[in-house]
Amino acid sequence: MEQQPAGSALAARRTDAGTVRLSERDITGLILCGDQYGAPYDLLAAALNVRPDRLRGIVARWRHAGYAETGTLATGPAWCWLTPAGMKATGLGYPANRPVLGRLAHIRAVLAVRLWLQASEVYQDGRAWWRSERRIRAALGGRVGVAHIPDAEVHWPSLDTSPYPGQVWAIEAELTPKPLARTVAIMRGLLARTSDYGPETVKTHGPRYVQVVYLAAPAARPVVTRAAARPAPAPRRGPRPARGGRAVTVWSWLKLTVALWLLRKTAKVVGWLIVAAVAVAAWPLTIAAATGYLAAWLRGWPPARLWHAAAWALPMTAVYV
Repeated sequence: MEQQPAGSALAARRTDAGTVRLSERDITGLILCGDQYGAPYDLLAAALNVRPDRLRGIVARWRHAGYAETGTLATGPAWCWLTPAGMKATGLGYPANRPVLGRLAHIRAVLAVRLWLQASEVYQDGRAWWRSERRIRAALGGRVGVAHIPDAEVHWPSLDTSPYPGQVWAIEAELTPKPLARTVAIMRGLLARTSDYGPETVKTHGPRYVQVVYLAAPAARPVVTRAAARPAPAPRRGPRPARGGRAVTVWSWLKLTVALWLLRKTAKVVGWLIVAAVAVAAWPLTIAAATGYLAAWLRGWPPARLWHAAAWALPMTAVYV
């Protein structure tokens, strides 16, 4: 029987040798990169709570597995984004594209807001969860012509221990100032929304968003502040007035409705009275005509003779009436 040499240790080869085994931290990082269109190295390291040098080894393993790509897209830290294999492995199903250069600053800002909120004690105790813009757009199923979509939503579960049970917040990260009218329209549109963004969503009786949270850069803060200070339009009550006309109150509308109903009923009553009066006035003629027709029929008169007799009686009928 052959024995191993003393002091030698032959490690058994793993059955999955050559493949990358993903930890919970790996899965969290991959889903974060897919959910946010991509992530810069510094924010990704903060999300995974690792040092920057340790992160380089982690994303290298992702690249080796074919789940991610990395590169320097602009000045600053390198970026990491998912490949088609990475999207399939995480089950996200989004298009696997490199982050657009014109949106790098906005993507970074939204991710920074997400990490800041998720690190707060209130967020963690309330078990809130983040719904990214990418998830909202995926729920739309490619529909176009939809109103403004927020950068993200924060959902608070309906828990007794939650500080905001059942609430949904809209999150907006504003880096550059928009026109004031556009910012006001976005705020009012989000606050007036009563349904989700899916194709088969049902409208609720109240607004979808309890509040819209803006996190604005110094350049955009004045416009956001002025837009938030604009008073909301007064709710319209009753029928909508015609353009250039006077507003119609509820009391005026009720009086008009009752008056039209009475007018219709009066016309019907008058019509029946006229029919009754004609019947009363003409009943002798009706009886005479019926009697004459019956006598002619019993005598066997032809129709022509009956018509001649009726014609000769018309002058007397006119005099009677």
